[in-house]
Amino acid sequence: PGFDVKAYVNSQLVTLTPGEDYTVSYSDNVMPGLGTVKVTGKGKYVGTKTATFKIRPKKVKNLKATAGVNKIGLSWSAVTGATGYLVYASAENGEFEYIGSTKTTSYMATGLPDGVEYEYRVAAYVKTPVGNISGEKSDILTEGAMIELDSVTLSKDTFTYTGEYLDK
Repeated sequence: PGFDVKAYVNSQLVTLTPGEDYTVSYSDNVMPGLGTVKVTGKGKYVGTKTATFKIRPKKVKNLKATAGVNKIGLSWSAVTGATGYLVYASAENGEFEYIGSTKTTSYMATGLPDGVEYEYRVAAYVKTPVGNISGEKSDILTEGAMIELDSVTLSKDTFTYTGEYLDK
């Protein structure tokens, strides 16, 4: 079952055999959040013990970016059962830091300086009575904000029409 069940027999801790010494049942174990396992003794082992365990959301996939002037729009595929998403960023190959959260499958990172490249990761989370449980972070996506032109300088201010595209 993914875990061991042990009991003290004559002051010795022994590992019980599934199906022979105990039965296992689960509840609430399909969606991300908290699941419950119930172990019931069998034969010479009596009693029932219940425990909860965390079920993490799946990894965020299909992270995409759309660059804008001083901003990056992020989007990704929804994760079943997620309450929301945690967004992390790293500038110039630094450490990833939490930058915000959203309950939708998109996030806008704003106020970004020109010419700086960022790496982004997103993790789904589910809210439970004992706190948030987050899943594995997405693969890294690298993107930089667009740089707004300050000015354009022409090599000359008059051109002669030749019937061709001007490329110089």
